[in-house]
Amino acid sequence: MNHAIKCLFLLLVLAVSLLSCTAVESQLKAGDGYRDQKQWDSALAEYSKVIQANPGSAIAYVRRGTVYLEKKQAEPAIADFTKAIELDPKYAEAYLLRGNVYTLVGKLDQALPDFNKAIELQPDYIAAYQSRGIYHQIKQQWEPAMADFTKAITLDPKFIAAYEARGDLYLGLGKLNEAVADYTKIMELAPNSVGAYLKRGNAYTAAKQWDLAVADISRAIQLNPNNAQAYMNRGSMYMDLGKLDLAIADLSQTIKLEPAYNLAYAFRGDAYAAMGQWDRAVADYSKFIELSPNVMRGYASRGRAYFQQGKPELALTDFNKAVQLSPNSHEALYMRGNFYSESGKFDLAIADFNKAIELQPRFADAFNLRGKAYLGQGKVDLAIADFNKVIELLPNNSGVYVNRALAYVQKGMMSAALADFNKAIEINPNLAEGYFNRGLFYKLRKEPTQAIADFRKVIELSKEPRMVSQAQEQLKELGVK
Repeated sequence: MNHAIKCLFLLLVLAVSLLSCTAVESQLKAGDGYRDQKQWDSALAEYSKVIQANPGSAIAYVRRGTVYLEKKQAEPAIADFTKAIELDPKYAEAYLLRGNVYTLVGKLDQALPDFNKAIELQPDYIAAYQSRGIYHQIKQQWEPAMADFTKAITLDPKFIAAYEARGDLYLGLGKLNEAVADYTKIMELAPNSVGAYLKRGNAYTAAKQWDLAVADISRAIQLNPNNAQAYMNRGSMYMDLGKLDLAIADLSQTIKLEPAYNLAYAFRGDAYAAMGQWDRAVADYSKFIELSPNVMRGYASRGRAYFQQGKPELALTDFNKAVQLSPNSHEALYMRGNFYSESGKFDLAIADFNKAIELQPRFADAFNLRGKAYLGQGKVDLAIADFNKVIELLPNNSGVYVNRALAYVQKGMMSAALADFNKAIEINPNLAEGYFNRGLFYKLRKEPTQAIADFRKVIELSKEPRMVSQAQEQLKELGVK
């Protein structure tokens, strides 16, 4: 009799529990409907009603917490997920969601225990491995991040987000083949994924597989002709390839689609600068500055353009602003140092190059220009020391051999100078500057046949009108019509 009563009681408790769950689920549906329609305030109101009627419902707190998360209200979201955990300490999803919020607000030390707990409670919880992988990635803990993304993929071989995250990690680590494999897998699962084509295109770009990169980014544009980032990526790649007209066309389309895309103006300005169209370059750099007034890049680039326009005062103002905004930027100091050097202010130039090298001890370009500044001061041994450092860092840099050769000429070390001129041309047979300076060297040595051959080579190779004109003048002086 007592046993029967006990069983009846248990059945009654179970029935009440089921009724309660059914009632809660029914009440949650109204909030779910509003949430699905992204009517966040209405969803919050409905979930709050459920919580008021059922204060012990963990799921109601979780649902309301997700809406707070959508509204970017982290603190009430955390409070709701925490309450859900208090009500149901084995609620894996609540731990995961709270960990995600902690990650979003930068409270990483609090996020990791939540992800670990979610996985402990539910060892096959794919989303928890994904979130913990992202945590490790933010912390630059590459191996555990890779392990978590791979575990998520093992649990669900069709989980696109994990392939994307692992591919991004591979790309960042320079493991380009592995990155390509993951992005390719995404394409198998989602053939029209614009993002996958863009990212695989980026991987091919990093691998300098230009044709494959162009094909992928062009496919992304075909799938979505209004994707500004796709045009931006292809435009920047065309810049790397020296296809400036194509780069300008893509960057202009980027700007048309997204007029406030600051880097598109900067890159297009660079393309115009490379073409010697300084007015257009200045206009684009000025637009970049308008959009990003506290970013060094715009001022440094515009300063260079002003200098090329013959506006040294405007150039210096911009270079000073760039250094003011980023006093520890080796690039800003380098660009101002170059300006000073070109203006014949070698002491100021060397001071900037010294600081740039202090900040970036392997900054070969700064050693090179400091060497040229020392040459300008007549400090030949210091110049040679700097050129030697550049060669140590970049043994295949043809230009520095020309610079060191000129230093050797000043010291009267003619055999060493000729060897360096020859080395520069061996490294880069199309180096017009190398032929021009070797031609001057031969002329100085009264070897006209070799000098004439070099100046003719300059005219054949150089795309700089000024250098071509100088070579022609040298030929006239050597009696060549």
